[in-house]
Amino acid sequence: MLITLGELKAVFRLRLCLFLDRDIFFLLFIGASTIIFKHENKRHFYRGHEKFYENRLSYKKNINETIPMKHGELPVLDVCNNSKTIIRNQTRKQIFITDNYGYRNSEIDIKKADLIIVGDSLISGGSASDEDILSYQLNKFSNYKTANLAMGGINPKDYEEILKKYLPILKNNVKIFVFYYEGNDFEIYNKNEIPKYSYKDFKINKYKFKIRFGYERLERNKDKIFIKIFNYQNFFYKKIRPKSQRLFKKALSVWSGTCLVKYDKINENLHGFYWLNRGKNYLFNTHIISNKKILNRIDKVFFIPTKASLYRDYLNNKKIINYKDNKFKFLEKEYKKINIEVINLTIPMKKKLKKYMMKNEYLFFNDDTHLNKNGTEVIAKFIAKNNY
Repeated sequence: MLITLGELKAVFRLRLCLFLDRDIFFLLFIGASTIIFKHENKRHFYRGHEKFYENRLSYKKNINETIPMKHGELPVLDVCNNSKTIIRNQTRKQIFITDNYGYRNSEIDIKKADLIIVGDSLISGGSASDEDILSYQLNKFSNYKTANLAMGGINPKDYEEILKKYLPILKNNVKIFVFYYEGNDFEIYNKNEIPKYSYKDFKINKYKFKIRFGYERLERNKDKIFIKIFNYQNFFYKKIRPKSQRLFKKALSVWSGTCLVKYDKINENLHGFYWLNRGKNYLFNTHIISNKKILNRIDKVFFIPTKASLYRDYLNNKKIINYKDNKFKFLEKEYKKINIEVINLTIPMKKKLKKYMMKNEYLFFNDDTHLNKNGTEVIAKFIAKNNY
């Protein structure tokens, strides 16, 4: 029996009503739970960045806590696999200390620092404990009194904004090192060459794209409504809704081919990578600091590679990183115009890889995109050795 267009529309409206009814029921359900469960557990945070996030440019001030971490960020980013079981368990404790300004400085006050380092979570220490972040390692291995003005989730425009804010209280002769991260401090310049229906350079079928990201847009809009009515402390909102969202997102990501985390072995140890499936070589650019007062204090700019770039020669799956781009060359060219040297840390880090691999150790966490203690130590010793 043939179904008419009118009947199809009626079925669609019915399904839509059922979908919306589910969320109306959900609203009533979590509303009732707010009354019943007056003593819910506090919201769980797997690391300090989320727990002590204050605003876009700083953490909460004067924090001193130890957080038991069951995993790094890749199990959180990976909605397609059960990465908690396929990556070697890397449980650890994260000591998270912030100063009077909301930055991770446990030793040196920024007003007394000889050296200020600026960057994103690679410098602030996304999943690293306090004694393993770069500023701590520089204080250990160099003659500098180092403090950081780094913050997870920010970009080079924010670096300049932070420096502009704090420059008046820094020492007159302070040196500034700026760190650009290959992974997310650059953007594609020739955007007109990016396929219309794509995500993180994944080409997607038009209809799959609309369904995949239409669902996410719908969930974001629903969250805006829910959060106004119920806070994160609600037991069912905290426990049930995230699992439901993750289940749907996994199904849609697998179906549309947009799973962002991939895995490969190095020395028989499994590592997770935040995958970029670039089918072509794009041109990249980034924000170049222009404030003259800040530029007068910037002594060096450093380029930090991603884990995939660093270990590319040791990976079985070459598709995890299958492109070459102009990121470092662009950075070097632009800062050369204002007589600031840019140093590519890929080279000294690659030189130390084999030494650590012989001990079955690495420069990045297996289950994370961030540097571990070995990684920050290699960079700190390189800077100290070369008297930068």
